Amino acid sequence: MASLSPHFIKPWLPKSPPPDYLLTNANVVDPLTGDIIPDATIFLSGGVIIAVTTEPFSQENNAIKIDVAGKYVCPGLIDAHVHIGAAPGESDFGKVMTTPEHQAMLRMTYVCRSMLSRGFTTVRDCGGAPYALKQAVEEWLVPGPRLFLSGHALSQTGGHGDFRSPHDHCDCASGFVSGLGRICDGVPACLATARDEIRRGADFLKIMGSGGVVSPTDRLDGNQFSPEEIRAMVLVATNSRTYVTCHAYSPESIRIAVENGVKGIEHGNLLDEPTAKLMAEKGCFLTPTLVTYQTLADPALPQFLTGESQTKNKRVLEMGMKALKIAKEAGVTLCYGSDLLGPLGTYQLREFSIRSEVLSPLDILKSTTVNPARMMGEAESLGQVKTGFRADILILNKNPLEDITLFERESEVLAVIKEGRNSSNGEAVVGIAAPSPHDSLNFESIPGGSSREKLWRRSRGKEKKKEKKKKKKRGGYLTGSSSSAWVITCDDCRRLKEKCQGGEPCSRCTRSGRPCSFTGSFRSNRPRYREPGGDDNTFFDVERIRTLERIVSHFTGTKEFDKKQLTRLLTSLTPGSDLQRRSLGQGRTPSRTEISSEDKETSPSTTSKTPALYSGELSHSDFTLRLQQNIESRLNDFLPDDHPERFTVVAESPSATQLHSKDLVVLGAVSNFPPPDVASFLLDAFFEFAQTNYSYVDEPLLRGKLNDFYSSSSPSHLSINDASWVCTVLMIFAIGTQFCHLCSTTSDDPFSPGPVDREMAHTEDDAIALKFYHQASKLIPDVIAHASIESVQAFELLAVYTLPIDAAGLSCTYLGIAIKIATQNGMHLRYHKHLEPREVELRKRIWWTAYTLERDAIVSFKRASGKQKPEIIQSVVNLKQQLRTYWQSLPTETFCRDLTPTKPLFRFNIHLQLTFHLIHIFIGRSFILKGSSLADILENDPTTAVVLKGTIDDLVNDCIYSAIAVIDLCQTLDDEIGLARTSYTEFTSCCAALLAVLAQRISTQSPRLQHTCDKGIKLLKKWSIGIFSNNSEKLTIVALEMAIHRLDVRARREQHLASEVGGTNSQAYSRFRTWAMNRHSEAKEREMSLRTRQTSGTETEIGRAPQMTPDSSLEMFPNSASLELNQQLRVLYEV
Repeated sequence: MASLSPHFIKPWLPKSPPPDYLLTNANVVDPLTGDIIPDATIFLSGGVIIAVTTEPFSQENNAIKIDVAGKYVCPGLIDAHVHIGAAPGESDFGKVMTTPEHQAMLRMTYVCRSMLSRGFTTVRDCGGAPYALKQAVEEWLVPGPRLFLSGHALSQTGGHGDFRSPHDHCDCASGFVSGLGRICDGVPACLATARDEIRRGADFLKIMGSGGVVSPTDRLDGNQFSPEEIRAMVLVATNSRTYVTCHAYSPESIRIAVENGVKGIEHGNLLDEPTAKLMAEKGCFLTPTLVTYQTLADPALPQFLTGESQTKNKRVLEMGMKALKIAKEAGVTLCYGSDLLGPLGTYQLREFSIRSEVLSPLDILKSTTVNPARMMGEAESLGQVKTGFRADILILNKNPLEDITLFERESEVLAVIKEGRNSSNGEAVVGIAAPSPHDSLNFESIPGGSSREKLWRRSRGKEKKKEKKKKKKRGGYLTGSSSSAWVITCDDCRRLKEKCQGGEPCSRCTRSGRPCSFTGSFRSNRPRYREPGGDDNTFFDVERIRTLERIVSHFTGTKEFDKKQLTRLLTSLTPGSDLQRRSLGQGRTPSRTEISSEDKETSPSTTSKTPALYSGELSHSDFTLRLQQNIESRLNDFLPDDHPERFTVVAESPSATQLHSKDLVVLGAVSNFPPPDVASFLLDAFFEFAQTNYSYVDEPLLRGKLNDFYSSSSPSHLSINDASWVCTVLMIFAIGTQFCHLCSTTSDDPFSPGPVDREMAHTEDDAIALKFYHQASKLIPDVIAHASIESVQAFELLAVYTLPIDAAGLSCTYLGIAIKIATQNGMHLRYHKHLEPREVELRKRIWWTAYTLERDAIVSFKRASGKQKPEIIQSVVNLKQQLRTYWQSLPTETFCRDLTPTKPLFRFNIHLQLTFHLIHIFIGRSFILKGSSLADILENDPTTAVVLKGTIDDLVNDCIYSAIAVIDLCQTLDDEIGLARTSYTEFTSCCAALLAVLAQRISTQSPRLQHTCDKGIKLLKKWSIGIFSNNSEKLTIVALEMAIHRLDVRARREQHLASEVGGTNSQAYSRFRTWAMNRHSEAKEREMSLRTRQTSGTETEIGRAPQMTPDSSLEMFPNSASLELNQQLRVLYEV
């Protein structure tokens, strides 16, 4: 039997290989060197460049000779960043990104054809194009450029590849496809998903390393994927002999990607010089896509972006050109990218004009030819007009090295040749035939084709009839096109062959007045439901079934959809049932997070030999509920179905909910909520200035609940079970109130001493925060009784708010309660079943926040063990050396040492450096005071004292240097963006620095120290304006002023007393002036002392709300700091 020919199997294949061409009198453009090869002859055969020479060339017999007449021949263009899958056809990007692949596939053929006609013979798709499209192009079924595919772009949950809205609460398991992206979380999921994309035909891997412009739920400067996850995906690519490219904007995200093996960076609009140098050193490629941002901002074009995305686009547009220049100067290899979505792909060639403002024509031509060819591993076959390379060439009317923008004018591109075939729209060059349409699938073109087509249709019709007969014989009702999709049908509807409408009894039997019974048990393998309008939505259907199975298995222990299980489930979920009250809370619908937090399967083995630790499954209340369910299940088996006591055998027992307050307590608390616009402003202030510090607050979830609250007509739907959420919101309002002054856009400095009304305005801000705290405190008993994840979060916020007040033990109490409730909810255990990645991340963040805060708070109150002084000195010297080694090991250009005011992490970096210097102050300040002399050591070991003397001097010098640096940093912060009135790190750092400087001024007088003291006092005064500081803080500020004044008076007095008594008249006059000045100073001191005593006896003080920093440095609580200030000031007064 003869074998079938390829054309018989695939009739659309070209019937002949590409013709041989001999192009003469061509000016060949070499993009590698920038040279022009004049009067060259190019021989093309079999889709490959056989020869490029200036010598006479013998014409092949079958070659078509074409005189190019001095036109310019350059390699075919390469676009290294496209999204063919985001085809035009929709009015907004949301629909473009989520169009089903089978619907967008036919539209992609138009995109491919258009790109090829513009001169792009090769493109690199960075997310969305299927492997089937690549096969169609390779087989010449669809005209288009050569495709290099990444498959789906890999993204973390909530990353740039997750196009779900904040209000979309569908499950998102690893491997879930969201538009052009695919979700994976954790190293195992990243390994599996990356390998699966390679299996599906991906030529390389693309990952999302930061936020993006179009994605709805992330920030541009946010980092995505951990270093471990990135290394896992790079390992998969390396083992598959390919590479990973990364979508990234900020320097930090770029650095994380590059340092973990990523080869290419997409976009990079926020690139800085140090990061660009790192990319150049690592040999990484950068693919800017400036045209997409300029096109999106063009007012003459339709607006496809939402308001938030427009803000992001404006930012990257402004920084894009600067980043391009930085990359060029640093020596980074640049590639051409357009990244245009939907109908904007028409402007693919605009990138040439944009880059021409910064780059030379040769650099731009390299970025579209040799550079992307190197990145894709095709440096020996693409990007040059050279012997052995593929015959992808363009014939141009002018020299592109003189005018690179000629590619944007269609008349300048005379011909586009891909693999030796003319792919132009017309016969622009005489002698090169334009492409003819390929033969379509036609049965008439095959011998006997017409009869075969009829036979195929006839056999297909018989198969459909057989399927219909099988459906009638079966007893179930088929809801979809799949034969395995069944639902339960009652016996009577099945017997009468009627469509059962579900339920027990079903609606049809109820209307007909006939009995309804079920005798069969059916298992739903893959149920499908038809959405209104007739369109299937498979994904959401599957997710609904999975959610239903989780609920059923939670209550019944099995997923079986038989009569018994469903009846028990429906009965147990009826309003007022014991099971509903215990599991979900009476009077409200639980959130997804609350359901998941109770649906846990922790193993008792995780608690080892300490069963006292709560794990949910071992808790008393949970065990009681399970025992009651087991007894009811066993007793119900002995009762008939119509027994009136069925499912309510065990009487309801008292539960912790009876300890709850009335719902009026919650309603009274929410009555203090501000109006919606004010609430939104406070939330913005909280997440703008405290987001990096309070990472355990889930912003989308919080905003969603608040929107639901304000959209309802009345808060009557809230119950006492919402106490934890209401307490959390009140504390967020309280902390947001303390930071809202930083959101002011007025030119006035809110901290500068001014009119009384300004100070009163700040005082009112703090009073409002205190009111929120008082309302939240009333809910504490109910928050404890509720004992949910939100309870843990509420106590963490209460602890953070009360941290710097005089009674700091209250903060430790709140943290202790948070730890207990978190342990009771099993948050200290590893969860891996029935939880979404986002829920797991939220639980872990809340747990570790409570754990680390409590640990640091407890450590700060411990006293040092009784060590000898030489041991202590040696330990602090080692600590100082370790700290200095760590800090100096950081590159100078690293982001954490960048103090550029315009950078988004400016305040974060200031806090980091304050902590660095604060440690040096703590190390050396104890050796400054008079009581830290070496007399006791000299008595026992004089040799040791001499050796340690130099070490102590070094520690003291480092301490003073760091103290001056701290006050200078605070002044810089005040000058650039303003001080935060309730910043715990800024205020306590300044206090500690002033203490060290004051202690040093006892023995050393210098203008530098005096100037530093004056500057620090002014800063403390700014912090004190309008704040209900506690007594110790306010008295400390006054005491510091008095101490500095006394030091100055003492220095002048000693200076004049040291001079000789008597002398000339001028010397006598100087002594008179000194005596008069001292008398005036003493009177002023008495007046200030009297005012201080009056102030301390009349004013009432409250605590300050802090701003915690990511380093969680809790060395100096304000109460302990105040005691230390007073102690050291007493030493100064004694002197």
